[in-house]
Amino acid sequence: MLPYKIEVPQELVDDIRTYTSDKPEFNRLLEGTELSDDQIKLAIRLYLDRFNTSPPPLSRKYKVDDFPSYGLLFEGVMIQCLTMAGIVSTRNFLNFNDAGVSFTVNDKGQAYQGWLQMLMSQHAVKVQDIKVSLNAEEGFDYIASPEDFYPYMH
Repeated sequence: MLPYKIEVPQELVDDIRTYTSDKPEFNRLLEGTELSDDQIKLAIRLYLDRFNTSPPPLSRKYKVDDFPSYGLLFEGVMIQCLTMAGIVSTRNFLNFNDAGVSFTVNDKGQAYQGWLQMLMSQHAVKVQDIKVSLNAEEGFDYIASPEDFYPYMH
């Protein structure tokens, strides 16, 4: 199934919006929200694709409803959302100077980059750990302990 065909529950979109406080009542400088529901859904699909195609490879392709870790999914989607918002912020940056008076509009690009760098470095380690674990589980299913071979002695 192609990533853009993956169904994204509104509950996950709402959770992302709640975590980031990307709601009209919290956005004093914006009218409405920074990212639309469609953009958040795209971020979810993009992250699922990134997880499913990054090494180490897994035979199973995960979707929202069977993803192995809600926290990991959430972090990955946040990285995608920050990337999307950072691109818009950078594109709309304006530094204006007139008669010695400076004025800056939409100067959030650097802040977004800082958040992204921190989240990405932590997230990469978590993805690697869970994928190695999932890979081992796929390959071995269940590894018996030597204690399983001996009857329990009192």
